[in-house]
Amino acid sequence: MRKKYERRYRTIKKNLAQLIISLIFLLGIILGSLYFNTIDSSLDSGIAEISLLLDNYIDTITQDQVANSYLLGSTFINYAKQIIFVWVFGLTSITIPLIMLIVGIQGFSYGFTSSFFMMKYNAKGLILCLVAYGIQGSFYIYIMYSLSMAAIRFTKKDVRVKPKIYFSYFLASLIGVCIISLYETYIMPVVIQYVIERFF
Repeated sequence: MRKKYERRYRTIKKNLAQLIISLIFLLGIILGSLYFNTIDSSLDSGIAEISLLLDNYIDTITQDQVANSYLLGSTFINYAKQIIFVWVFGLTSITIPLIMLIVGIQGFSYGFTSSFFMMKYNAKGLILCLVAYGIQGSFYIYIMYSLSMAAIRFTKKDVRVKPKIYFSYFLASLIGVCIISLYETYIMPVVIQYVIERFF
């Protein structure tokens, strides 16, 4: 009977952590969208600057002006550094809130960026969102979610993940980041170019 309650307690704790991570990510998306919608684009020069950068980025991608090696390296570093932070913060329970912060910031960026795309391009912005970061974004969210859960369990004594298993999560996450970087470097620009030529 005691073991039964202990298993149920561990299950509840595990599900609670999953729920908290998911809610923080969703809250980040909502806050990102709300924050963007509170900005008066006619008064905020930052929005105009972002818009200009986006236009330049699209022009650069479609004209093949960026070296693939540079794009691959910068993309990998951008994703990998967050993975490294999450893994390191999971080594002690004191820094677990920082993992929550990273997840929330990631959700905030998705919410803000999606709102920006849809404000600038209306219905076409949704298509551009899906093309620009829909596939790799979903994969990256899964990687972040899995690693975050492993990090939380690593610090819990009752459901502790073994160090080797925790390190394997880290390596698997880096492999996933490599796949994402390859996709963004060699496939995404082709898809974006096709979508722009077809719909814009």
